Amino acid sequence: MTENQPSNTDAILGGQALLSVNAAVLGGALGAKRKLAHELGLSDELTAELSRTHDIFSFETVTVNDRGDIIDRQRKQAFYYTENLGDGIELEMVYIPAGRLSYGYGAEATIDIPSFHIGKYPITQAQYQAIVGKNPAYFKVSKGYPYSNRMPVEQIFWQDTQEFCSLLNTKTGRKYKLPDEFQWEYACRAGTKTTFYFGDVINEYLVNCMTYQFTSARDWKRTTTVGLFPPNNFGLYDLHGNVWEWCEDRQPEKPKSDFGNPRGVVWDLERKNNLIKGGAWNIATPECSAAFRAAATIVEKQTHGLCNCVGFRVICI
Repeated sequence: MTENQPSNTDAILGGQALLSVNAAVLGGALGAKRKLAHELGLSDELTAELSRTHDIFSFETVTVNDRGDIIDRQRKQAFYYTENLGDGIELEMVYIPAGRLSYGYGAEATIDIPSFHIGKYPITQAQYQAIVGKNPAYFKVSKGYPYSNRMPVEQIFWQDTQEFCSLLNTKTGRKYKLPDEFQWEYACRAGTKTTFYFGDVINEYLVNCMTYQFTSARDWKRTTTVGLFPPNNFGLYDLHGNVWEWCEDRQPEKPKSDFGNPRGVVWDLERKNNLIKGGAWNIATPECSAAFRAAATIVEKQTHGLCNCVGFRVICI
């Protein structure tokens, strides 16, 4: 080891020194990235790659008690990269570390989830317009919503998501797709085991949906701009409420367990349904949980009144 090379235990205070991955880093952007990677338990190789290709962002999470009162706030950070969609429109993709998902109300099963990237927000109207060249949303500028470019795109059907991903892949050279149900739920829970990622109770300050205080869709009249409500531990927003999000999966012939179908709904399997997750602005509280699964037909342009409350977000492996 030469005089200017740090050892694995050196404290680096900033500057241009070549950093050992395991060094304790106390300053600079690179130091912050390596500190975050260490907290996530990432390998030296992955730490070096993320430090080179990703930035980090900070956010605040909340935890609520059984009355919905915030009892804790935590400052956190996450890795992300930005995709330039043109005309100043960007897509922020957040790194989700590998882990294990315990799923079901009784946590009766587990599955290992490899790492992936997922959109920080559901796809917005501006992002959809930038890629596809049109905006199918109902809640848009022409309907009197001046900030709709930051609202999630809706009136989206499964085939529309496939067109978007295909065009995005061609533009970027990456492989974007819809998340499967397990990837979606793993990203939503972000290590938590509660009904929602902030606790077991929901209210109008946490989610855009029909809460117990608001008993009809008239009380919530539309989608809201993305990022308005607190994020989860991965730094992801709007996973509960706002718009349903399409998954890659078809509705299974039989429910995997009661956790995703607590009311025992029987699906019409002849209608070629795909899963949707997360609830929406006009959906009651229970259906907005991390575990709940619903389905919508992929072949009709009107389905169960869901058309102006179904959107999507993308992942990249």
